Amino acid sequence: QTTLDYVNDFTTLMNFFKNLNSIIKRYMLGQKLDTDIIYLKNRKVSHIAISIAVMMFCETDESAITTLVDISDDMIKVENYDVALQLLKRCLVYNEENQQVIERIKKLSV
Repeated sequence: QTTLDYVNDFTTLMNFFKNLNSIIKRYMLGQKLDTDIIYLKNRKVSHIAISIAVMMFCETDESAITTLVDISDDMIKVENYDVALQLLKRCLVYNEENQQVIERIKKLSV
């Protein structure tokens, strides 16, 4: 289950999205905090929620790919392999020929 499956309070939900958006912006700027990936993992933020936030804030395809790859790498560090793989697959929407992403997907899919 993800956070959205069990949060039904509007204020809590808005706080969740505020935190998610702040985390994505920090990743975009290369200013992530050590606690950011822990928040994403512990709150069970889905790859869909992350992907939507990236789509909202990244102005270029390259920025979106870089942000998703960075988050995916950190998801691997916290052993959240499914989300890591899904984020890499999302990168292919922006550039289906990105060899860096394709190689990472192959490694995770083993």
